[in-house]
Amino acid sequence: MLRPEATPGSIILLVEDNELVMEMTREILECSGYKVVPTYLPSVALKNGPELYRRLQKLLPELPVLYMSGFSNGSIQKVMQGEQAGFLAKPFTPVMLLEQVARILAD
Repeated sequence: MLRPEATPGSIILLVEDNELVMEMTREILECSGYKVVPTYLPSVALKNGPELYRRLQKLLPELPVLYMSGFSNGSIQKVMQGEQAGFLAKPFTPVMLLEQVARILAD
């Protein structure tokens, strides 16, 4: 199976509350050609991901966003209503991650 290739010059701000997941995700993205800025902010990632998104959207309205969460029971989707963001349920495979990132960047 072919992996989606990075869009040239793409920089990804990775905000994750789990250090192990952040490192794994960073490695997958960097090995696929993305430049990654990892940010370990548990309080922002865990409690205020949607608020961070809304603040960034005010500054950068075209900013593509992909939420990653182990909570796939609809609670995250409720928070995301009306937002132009994608969602990836944890756990995910490297191919799933890369496909979602490529889709978000292509929109």
